[in-house]
Amino acid sequence: MKKEWQSLMDLKGKDLTQILGDRFNMINDANEFHYQIMNQQFYLYWILPSDDWSHIIDYGFIKFGWENNNDGDHILLSNHQKTPGPLPYELSDNPTWPINVQASSISPKSRLIKNVTGYGYDNGDLFILLIETEEEYISIVGNPVLLVQIADHETKTPEHLNVIFTTKVEEGT
Repeated sequence: MKKEWQSLMDLKGKDLTQILGDRFNMINDANEFHYQIMNQQFYLYWILPSDDWSHIIDYGFIKFGWENNNDGDHILLSNHQKTPGPLPYELSDNPTWPINVQASSISPKSRLIKNVTGYGYDNGDLFILLIETEEEYISIVGNPVLLVQIADHETKTPEHLNVIFTTKVEEGT
């Protein structure tokens, strides 16, 4: 398993605090999605709070981008960072909010990450990352303009993509 996939799977059990970007183009499509957000780059801001929420044990950011693979397909790239740079931010003395980011952001209705699934091609390239929280499904799609879709149900994945990693445990196993 690729190291980057394991680090994405490690999001399970953490809190998804915000989805960040320099500027969002947001569409509210009540028929299918709560929101569709488009941007050149996205960041997920996650935290691992103490049991009583008195302080943050750990936090980080995942920067998402895209590139074309050798076959010309768009693939999703991820980079784990301790800060949201190059987005502007300030460190904070607040034990429950260690970094303030001055950028466009949206916070999910429910923050606890229940499952993380990656969909991709037979060659192992990642195309869609699906994050399941208690109330929402957040999919990040690799395209020249990255697309984040937030819905209250699991969205349909293109049939030509395979599950290449998941934290989801099948019933009965």
